[in-house]
Amino acid sequence: EFPTVPAAECSMYCMGTVKSPADRGEDVPQEQPVTIVAAIDASSSMRGDGKAGAVIEAMKAVIGILKDSDSLCIVAYACKVQVILPATYMDEVGKTQARNAIEAIQVKGMTNLAGALEECFDQLRRATDSNTITAIWLFTDGQATVGTTTTDVGLASLVRCHMENVKRQCSVMTFGFGADHSSDTLIGVATAGKGVYYNIVTNADIAECFADCLGGLFSVFAQHLCLVARVTMPGVTICDVETPYPFEIDVGQTSVTVVIPDLYAEEQRDVLVRLRLPAAEP
Repeated sequence: EFPTVPAAECSMYCMGTVKSPADRGEDVPQEQPVTIVAAIDASSSMRGDGKAGAVIEAMKAVIGILKDSDSLCIVAYACKVQVILPATYMDEVGKTQARNAIEAIQVKGMTNLAGALEECFDQLRRATDSNTITAIWLFTDGQATVGTTTTDVGLASLVRCHMENVKRQCSVMTFGFGADHSSDTLIGVATAGKGVYYNIVTNADIAECFADCLGGLFSVFAQHLCLVARVTMPGVTICDVETPYPFEIDVGQTSVTVVIPDLYAEEQRDVLVRLRLPAAEP
């Protein structure tokens, strides 16, 4: 609040704040369902150091944690990409199917990261339940060697394009194993997918990274929030918005809509709006 403003034409800033409570309240489900599309590297290099076995065991632990209302899709990829489990609810029957699918993975061939990512987004579009917190998990220990694109820029661009066209809010998490994977590639993919890159140095790190990733999903309070700010005083217009989130100012410059992708429990997001005030009439 400003007690006075200059009589001459000027600019001023206003701040809008969105804060989520620790408790969702009685009218909101305490835990929103999650949908995970996991892309597991099944190339021959995953055989070394027991990496494939460690990922399989860690995924089994994840399967055990997921609730009946959560769903899981599993994609295995090497030279070719295969959906070994379509999006399936994780009730007891679904968990059994998921464990069987994971245990049947055989490692061979090269690494088709582009194909794996494209298939993950395709499976996301096929998933029928749109009212879920959604994430793609990409696992690899190597570098892209085959596929429609193998460059850092190309893979990030591919993800960015799919993120713009997918009809639901989503994040892409990347997990790099060992010393041979390209951290630049996975950081670029995660950044384009509004997610996080995890560097897994030893197999013992897998469980901790998975727990951190799951904890983030389960603590999401809301997704795709639209914060709308309007000015009602004649002559006052919205000049700009300082925020990392997408926003759109209407033609008359009297309202702005800011889209906040994820809001976690007890988290606060601030949006700074710059206004133009006309000169006061004498």
